[in-house]
Amino acid sequence: MAVTSLRTEKFSIIASRYPNFKEDLAKELARHRASLRIIKLRMESNTTREKYAKKVGFNRTALARLERGKGTPNLSTLIELAHKNGYEVDIQLKPFGY
Repeated sequence: MAVTSLRTEKFSIIASRYPNFKEDLAKELARHRASLRIIKLRMESNTTREKYAKKVGFNRTALARLERGKGTPNLSTLIELAHKNGYEVDIQLKPFGY
């Protein structure tokens, strides 16, 4: 059995037991990608989390939660972080893919 068909079969089994699986997985992946990007922005600044939080005007604890993927940043937060680091936000809407 090809890897793709095995993956599709497993996905179908999970989806049949958990109807919101695809949507919840997409949300979790988006949250994870945002967390990684926030970490990358901080690391590019070559500062500690505490100094970086002060630089961008965030609470250190709130920043740590975003980096761990425990919080869901809203669009305004992402735009603010991007602008304070010399970036802009580019949103892409793509079809679900597994």
